[in-house]
Amino acid sequence: MVSPCGKKLRIEKLWKDPVEQALKDAILIEDYPEHGRPLPDCLLLGFIETDPVHVVAAIDETFDRIVIITVYRPDIKRWENDWKRRKK
Repeated sequence: MVSPCGKKLRIEKLWKDPVEQALKDAILIEDYPEHGRPLPDCLLLGFIETDPVHVVAAIDETFDRIVIITVYRPDIKRWENDWKRRKK
């Protein structure tokens, strides 16, 4: 059985290994406060070859792990050409 997250990754045509590679050089573009969230999280920008991907990840310092919340391909209608800033 494929998890809901796995289904979304398949729809987006994103695969585990390339996403993991993209995370190795990802940069922080938004930091989300812990208010109302179980863990502090952030939005990261990485690239699979030349294609941008956004990853929302939570930092669990207690258990020394990073939890991936979602991975998606940013939409040019919503993001500037650098993929770091939302359009106004």
